[in-house]
Amino acid sequence: MILIKFLLLFVTLSWVFILVYMLVRTIEKSTDKDSNQEKDDWEQF
Repeated sequence: MILIKFLLLFVTLSWVFILVYMLVRTIEKSTDKDSNQEKDDWEQF
């Protein structure tokens, strides 16, 4: 059970990290008009 809880926690943290990362990239795109490089970075991710 402990292993399952740990795995669930890890997955949740991973999703939170991805959502925060996407939010930061979106904010950068809205503040910086030259977002071509950022878009390429996101596609590589």
